[in-house]
Amino acid sequence: MMSKLKKTRRINLSKIGYSLKGIFLFVLALGVFSACRQNPGADPGAVKEELREREIVHLTEGQIAGRAAEMGDSLLLRAQLDFLAELGKSKDSSCIPAWNRTAAMMKNKFSTSIQRLPFSDQARKRLKNEKEIQLMDAYLYNHKNSLPVTPNLQKDGGKEFLFSKALILSDPTCQKCHSSTSNSPVKGLKGDTVALWMLRYSRKQVVMSFVE
Repeated sequence: MMSKLKKTRRINLSKIGYSLKGIFLFVLALGVFSACRQNPGADPGAVKEELREREIVHLTEGQIAGRAAEMGDSLLLRAQLDFLAELGKSKDSSCIPAWNRTAAMMKNKFSTSIQRLPFSDQARKRLKNEKEIQLMDAYLYNHKNSLPVTPNLQKDGGKEFLFSKALILSDPTCQKCHSSTSNSPVKGLKGDTVALWMLRYSRKQVVMSFVE
């Protein structure tokens, strides 16, 4: 069974005192200057990013996991909005071309891979990653047994997060297609949980979001 996501209070960096910000910026600038003097050929931008990463190593795993869940929700919302915009412009009889464009945009712009996985054995067979298969099995079990299909966050190795969430049929355009079109592989009515969103993004993206 999948463990439920623990709610973690989001850190608001804008509330840090101006004096602390000033100290941080001064130390950061001094570090960049020193590093560049030691290695004149170094890229100042790369040195600055390295120093920023070093500055935030004190973050707890709970803070990182909480931010990773928030990021998963934000990325998913962006993908949904772009997908609907692509559907509105599309003249295709299927939503697949619009979805492919959306997935490519998420990969290129946000370094995030995203999948729509119907609750079916066929969708499961397309998965190659062991962690993704485990998640899909858990969701399939819950869906078949009318159990809650809740959001889930998993670490896949030490460098990536895997965020998954139920795909609920809500948009009128999607309802029209998936409730009546005979060639649609996914059938459902308004409010039905018909598939699974699955996003993959790096731990580095999450950690760096604390200082951006």
